[in-house]
Amino acid sequence: MAKDLFSTHAADYAKFRPTYPVELIKYIASLAERRDVALDCATGNGQAAILLANYFNKVLATDLSVQQISEAETHPLVQYSVSSAESTSFEDNTFDAITIAQAYHWVNHQKFAEEATRIGKNRAVVAVIGYNLFRSANPEVTRIVDDFYFNVTDPYWEPERKYVQNLYKDVLFPFAELPVTDSFRMETLWSIEQVEGYINTWSAIKKFIRLNNFNPVPELMANIKRVWGMEERILFEFPLGLRIGRVKK
Repeated sequence: MAKDLFSTHAADYAKFRPTYPVELIKYIASLAERRDVALDCATGNGQAAILLANYFNKVLATDLSVQQISEAETHPLVQYSVSSAESTSFEDNTFDAITIAQAYHWVNHQKFAEEATRIGKNRAVVAVIGYNLFRSANPEVTRIVDDFYFNVTDPYWEPERKYVQNLYKDVLFPFAELPVTDSFRMETLWSIEQVEGYINTWSAIKKFIRLNNFNPVPELMANIKRVWGMEERILFEFPLGLRIGRVKK
């Protein structure tokens, strides 16, 4: 069963988590043989679901967390409900495409595959999206963030984080896999306040605070501010991973 590590800060997740490249979602949709209905599993606040609505007649989106769903962005073509990615109430052969973004490491991969095969149509597209630790256009900011990630937060990440670090390249993905023929860039222009907000959404930060009774992020941000420079916003890029395949029945 999927882990729920984000309910306690669903509002911050909605405010500070980056969204996905439109071109990436368009690419996934282009591989669907029909575009009647798509499912976004472990949708969080609907970042991927909202983009899918540009290409499908209807999008259903689920998450284990009631709090996350309550903070989700509304859209006339997107319907939200609460369930795990491995066990849903949808009928067999419902979906033309199924996505799971920045959450595949939290689910049971075999059970997810069984559920996706049940509720997906034959040859439905299944796409797993993930992004790793962000890189800054300012190399000093990147250096400080790397030091914090590897030397401060490393013991506090859940073991599943290793799948994200390898961009899901070594996870079980029992679908008829398709080659990814296009490359995509996930970029955002962030202020220093947005960087701080994003880092505070990390599950490792929540665990650090719980075990140590203080938040290490303010000290990190003081170090970042010293090297930030005069720009109000600077460019950040997230290394992006994509596994994509088809349901085979």
